[in-house]
Amino acid sequence: MSAFLKMLLERNGKLEDGRPSAPGFLALLKPSRNKAKAVTYAIMHLVVAMSVAFALTQDWRAALAIGLIEPAVQTVAYYFHEKAWEKAEKKRQDRLAAASS
Repeated sequence: MSAFLKMLLERNGKLEDGRPSAPGFLALLKPSRNKAKAVTYAIMHLVVAMSVAFALTQDWRAALAIGLIEPAVQTVAYYFHEKAWEKAEKKRQDRLAAASS
């Protein structure tokens, strides 16, 4: 292992089990249950989207395009959905604070 990589791995100290903690992007290289679940969910989402698209179009090229595009669009839509819920929650908190004062 290069000295630079060792320095990056050891910069933030050690984990409880003695392994070096990984800062920033190096943390992505460490396996975790959440990362595995995210990857398997993304694969499942892709397969389901492609299967539905193929069932409707009977064209594997259209199914592949829809299967790849739909999750990307869904991700963007989710971002705005979360922002709307955050805004609604902030308004609710403001109303509660105003009512209690």
